[in-house]
Order: sequence, then C-alpha cells, then structure tokens
Amino acid sequence: MEDQNIEKKPDESVGIILGIISLVCAVTGFLTIVGLVLGIIATVKGNNVKKEGGSSAGFILGVLGIVFNSTFMLIALIFASFAIHAMSTMWAFL
Repeated sequence: MEDQNIEKKPDESVGIILGIISLVCAVTGFLTIVGLVLGIIATVKGNNVKKEGGSSAGFILGVLGIVFNSTFMLIALIFASFAIHAMSTMWAFL
C-alpha cells in the first residue's frame, strides 16, 4: 500500500496559528484590538481552507477569538465609562 501524500495548505496553518494568538490576546486581556484583527484574519483564512475541503480549525478558532476579544473589549469599555463617571462626580465634591 502506497503512502498517501496529504498536502497541508499554508493557509490552514496560518489560520490556526492566528486563531490561537487571538485567543491568547483575549485571555490575557491585553491587546484586544490586535486579537480582534487576528481573529478576523484567522476566520477568513479558515473559511478559505474550509471551502477547499481542509480543516475548519482555523475558522473555529478565529470565530472564538472574535467573540472573546469583542466581549472583553466591551467589558473594558463599560468599566472605563464607570471610572470616568466616578472621577467626574468626585471632582464635583472637591
């Protein structure tokens, strides 16, 4: 029996790596904007590979990266707005 030559597309690896980096950016809480951009790129690369019959891991990791980075960015904006409001009311009493 001959070995089957399975070619791995470079976009597949790029999508997976960018998706993992996007999730790391989301989990650490820093660089959420960078993680969001990387998640979008990973989703596009993963979708292209999925259409060609490849693995959908890059697509799934990209979508998870987008969701987590968007959620953490929204939470950070809410906390920042509360902090700005608290600072403005504190200055009113001084």
